Amino acid sequence: MSILNNKRILVTGGMGFIGRHLVNKLLEMNNEVTIIDLSVAEIKFFKNKKKLKIIEGDLTNKDQLDKLKNIPFNYIFHLASGASVPNSVKDPELDFFSTAYATLKILQIALRKEVEKFIYLSTVSVYDINNKMPIDENAQIKVSSPFGASKLAGESYCYAFNRSYGLNTNVIRLFNAFGPGMNKYFIHDMINKFINNPQKVEVLGDGNQVRDYLYIDDVVDAIILVAEKGSAGDDYNLGSGQPFKVIDIVKKIATLMDIRDYEINLTNESWAGDIKEWYSNSKKIEGLGFKKRIDIDLGLKKTIDYLMINK
Repeated sequence: MSILNNKRILVTGGMGFIGRHLVNKLLEMNNEVTIIDLSVAEIKFFKNKKKLKIIEGDLTNKDQLDKLKNIPFNYIFHLASGASVPNSVKDPELDFFSTAYATLKILQIALRKEVEKFIYLSTVSVYDINNKMPIDENAQIKVSSPFGASKLAGESYCYAFNRSYGLNTNVIRLFNAFGPGMNKYFIHDMINKFINNPQKVEVLGDGNQVRDYLYIDDVVDAIILVAEKGSAGDDYNLGSGQPFKVIDIVKKIATLMDIRDYEINLTNESWAGDIKEWYSNSKKIEGLGFKKRIDIDLGLKKTIDYLMINK
């Protein structure tokens, strides 16, 4: 039986793609969930609102954070952050406050409330681009973007709060999540491009970039598993462990949409901070009992079906 049952849980960034799926799962598990997020626009996504409290708030604003003062939590899942490498390059200061500084503020709340566990969703972008693949948790850390720097700072605060104050923290380094409900990023954009023009699609870069995609249901299951079984102060990679070139993902999407005669326009350009290749060594999280359930083709089919209905 799951220990995440009848708990009081805070999810920061709960209105985001991963956050919404995580919140729905936590509600299914009979928990009371509070969301704090900059936007509350996606409330229709939640299936069970009886045990859900939604707070519109900025984690960098003291007055808005004070809305959490009188709400008890057993667990905190901290998902809120900047989410764009290009945006972080354009405005690194904004990215710092929305990611690193916000993480510090939430950790301070976690400490005051004496939560059982604090789970921080980090990113593969903290790793050095020169690491050998697949990447495990002992790989070289050296960021390539302000986004990676802010996420790494958040990780460091998690370790510091664990070692200095005894707060039970876990860091999860996510590779690439996808699935129904996503509203941006590569897979979402490619499906929409084929919907809008099945004859011709543009792909950023040379198509040989290598990525590791994990379906959203598996992502949520893994996050909950770390919350239940992760060792205090430890970190875990979260990916499928399967490398795919983006050009091959494009071809899979076209096949699943039954599009046969199309042209791919490769821009052969990228953006500052982009990483050419990454995929995960997931043995550590598998040691907790994680096992991927949805393969790439089924996951893409579910995502396509959702986007076809919700154009």
